[in-house]
Amino acid sequence: MIEKFNVFARTTFIGVLLYDTEKMEFSFELKNFSDLGYEVVRYLNADKNPKRFKDTLFERVCPPNRVNIDEILRDAGMDRYDAWELLKRMNLSNGGDNIWMEKGMNGEDYFTHCIVGVAERMDEEGNKN
Repeated sequence: MIEKFNVFARTTFIGVLLYDTEKMEFSFELKNFSDLGYEVVRYLNADKNPKRFKDTLFERVCPPNRVNIDEILRDAGMDRYDAWELLKRMNLSNGGDNIWMEKGMNGEDYFTHCIVGVAERMDEEGNKN
């Protein structure tokens, strides 16, 4: 089975991260052929061999021997350490950059869900007062 995740830099759709669950291999399909798209590919080492790409992805999550790992796993709804599962639950996000991923969401969906949704919630909260 292939798991697919749309990858963004801020609100810009960059491409699709694919994970083959049978082969346990990652690949990346660049969809945004802009300078930003190529920059993200280089940053994630998606243009390198699959092992280097996988290592770069897993560097984005805390290691299994991190202080308070049990608390982190509990907050993520996990009972054991699994780097790929933790990466998915973190949406590929990392405090050092603005790259993230979302399963089944494209750039337009993201805008509608997040930006418009926030505006609607703010309007609703404003009307409550």
